[in-house]
Amino acid sequence: MEKKMSVSKQSQRKPRRPEDERLPVGTSFAYGLQHVLTMYGGIIAVPLIIGKAAGLDDGGISVLIASCLFMGGLATILHRGVCRSSGRSCRWSRASRSPASPR
Repeated sequence: MEKKMSVSKQSQRKPRRPEDERLPVGTSFAYGLQHVLTMYGGIIAVPLIIGKAAGLDDGGISVLIASCLFMGGLATILHRGVCRSSGRSCRWSRASRSPASPR
């Protein structure tokens, strides 16, 4: 009969994929801070550009920004739930906001 591995032995096992590797605390904090600052800038830029182009006042742009931040947080929570239920790290791809030049 097969014995199940204890939790401590499972956590000491070498990760199968590079994205499952645990980084040191300092490195994780630095990458996390970089991610949050980049994400925040990306989430704020779109409502500012679209709001100004649509002729919204400052109150309307504020609602757009709040909506984008809420939806970004909701997507993060859903993404974490999907990754935890699958038992592995997920990679997340987002749509690019790179401008397409007309020909």
